[in-house]
Amino acid sequence: MVELLDQILKMLKQSEPVTLATVVQHSGSTPRGAGTRFIIRQDGTTMGTIGGGLVEAEVIEAAKTVFASRAAIIHHHDMTQQHLTSKSMICGGDMTVLIELLSPSEDALEFYQSLHHAYQNRKQSLFVIKMDSRGGNGCNTTHTLINKNGEHLAGSVLENDVIEQLKNGVFKQSTPVMINTEAAEYWVESLVFPNRLYLFGAGHVSRPTARLGATTGFQTMVVDDRADLLSRQYFDESVELVFVDSFENCLEKIPVDPDSFLVILTRGHTFDRMVLSQALRTEAMYIGMIGSKRKRNAIFNHLLEEGFTQLDLDRVHSPIGLAIGAETPEEIAISIVAELISTRANHR
Repeated sequence: MVELLDQILKMLKQSEPVTLATVVQHSGSTPRGAGTRFIIRQDGTTMGTIGGGLVEAEVIEAAKTVFASRAAIIHHHDMTQQHLTSKSMICGGDMTVLIELLSPSEDALEFYQSLHHAYQNRKQSLFVIKMDSRGGNGCNTTHTLINKNGEHLAGSVLENDVIEQLKNGVFKQSTPVMINTEAAEYWVESLVFPNRLYLFGAGHVSRPTARLGATTGFQTMVVDDRADLLSRQYFDESVELVFVDSFENCLEKIPVDPDSFLVILTRGHTFDRMVLSQALRTEAMYIGMIGSKRKRNAIFNHLLEEGFTQLDLDRVHSPIGLAIGAETPEEIAISIVAELISTRANHR
């Protein structure tokens, strides 16, 4: 989501109108779920995806009407019997997609800057789209951002009765919901923040792992005490680079929460043990350490002598990654990130 917001802000600042397509409802088997978005520009180019295929082609075509009329469209796509004769893949469900025009204006820029700030700073908030029907599949939309107490943060001001409904449970929803009133429909999304992924060590395995981690939706940071390796020569802008004076107390100033993933890829046993000792004192969802079983057992025995329990050590994924016979740094990175994705999915 943050990457799409970056693009939206860039285009609004350049006075470029753009359409934003959002999956607001889905049922059955669909390629993407509610809350998935993608951008369509006036030249037909897109950013992001809602699953590709026929549904995306129809949405891109509908976006032309949105650009021309400047009014939002609610597009329904049936993936069951309706398209049995099409060449599109049959998923067996249906999707409802809101396609709306984001016109350059001070109000639009201010709202999306506020939304971007909420994501960047991991502020618990609700993103609300009010949809007033104009007849047929057309509608007018307004956007609102409120905090968990119902206080207005940005955009249009919501009615009090709607705010009360939102405060009474919507924050507990892990997926977007629709609220219907006599006056309008409200699509409500509780902001979901990417899991933080910390890679300790900036060496040859860390580089493809960081790239894959960022690509698959992790907020990825590489931590090392070697400034020369924390370089854009090795890591692109999607990865945050964190220099520490030493691995000895490197987690003291790093915000690790129960949704964090810690991957230990340092240059030696001593540094691995340093980081692992600190990692086991956190509530991180995932702790993984690279290396052979022999190396792992040596480090584990040392930590047991320090006072850690077997229950503590059972939290550690080591040897790290799924067993796919990986050998090269790129293959090892794939096995690691696959395990991270599996852990994240099981947690959800």
